Amino acid sequence: MAKTAKLKATAAPRRRRAARDDAEYWNRILIVGGVIAVILLAAGIIGYGYWDTQKRPLGNTVLTVGDISFSLGALERRLDQELPEDRRSIGADLLTYPERVIADMQREALLIQGGSELNINVTDEDIAAEVRTQGGLAETVDAQTYAREYRRQVEESGLKESEYRQKLRADLIEQRARDYFTFLAPNAEPQVLGRWIRADTRETAEDAKSRLAAGEEFTVVADELSLDAPGSTRQGDLEWSPRGTVGQLPQSVEEYLFSAEPNTPSDILEESGLFYIAEVIERDEARELTADQKLQVAFRNESEWLDRLPVTIPVTRNFDQDDALKALNDVL
Repeated sequence: MAKTAKLKATAAPRRRRAARDDAEYWNRILIVGGVIAVILLAAGIIGYGYWDTQKRPLGNTVLTVGDISFSLGALERRLDQELPEDRRSIGADLLTYPERVIADMQREALLIQGGSELNINVTDEDIAAEVRTQGGLAETVDAQTYAREYRRQVEESGLKESEYRQKLRADLIEQRARDYFTFLAPNAEPQVLGRWIRADTRETAEDAKSRLAAGEEFTVVADELSLDAPGSTRQGDLEWSPRGTVGQLPQSVEEYLFSAEPNTPSDILEESGLFYIAEVIERDEARELTADQKLQVAFRNESEWLDRLPVTIPVTRNFDQDDALKALNDVL
């Protein structure tokens, strides 16, 4: 009886210690579990934030041209290929690159959807032929060699396969459109022989205008005041040129040269913060085009055709400065 009582007396403390140990164990489990849950929650929040701010926007559509859409991710892939290797040397021009790529993608989509207007159609066989040409492969190359070269070109482009094929299709359509407009280029067009004075302030332009009105020779005033002077090769001297073939010539200056009477200086024409005074030396309404001028006229007509396409092919841009900065930040 005494032994039983003693056993009971010693068992009670052991049960209490065991209960206490169990409680401490579960408390530790709860604490560790709580810490893990907090860590997982924080990781989830960080992961979601990264996805929401970095990955999810890549799927946003930045450009839609008719039935063709481009995502921010597609823009970044094009931008990565467009930027030069030494990207630190770009400087202030860096911010212009995203807009250039957007313009290229818009042109590509317009070519693909507008080519039918010129009866231009590029097939999968045409694309395969272009892949072989770019890879220096014979037309009879085996399928395995062709597939290897095709994969190499896609990987080198930095684009998805569908994007690479689309770009190839647009390039082929543009080549054929250029051939089409070159074939249709006339043998002769109205051309002008002209000149202009270009100033960076209105005061300088007004001074030039006053001196011309007083009877001074145009070349003398241009040599002294024009930004394109000095020298006989100054850009302000325009050789015989058809409309729309002189890249540095502002539209208002060109319009004046193709409409004014010879030897009549224009009023001051302002374009993009610069000031011009233009004069027609001579104009020929049907001057024969040289071979180089035919190519220039073909390019002009092709550009005008592309410029008209958005009238029938809707273009929607969902692209802003934030998209440009994100794209640049991701690829730099």
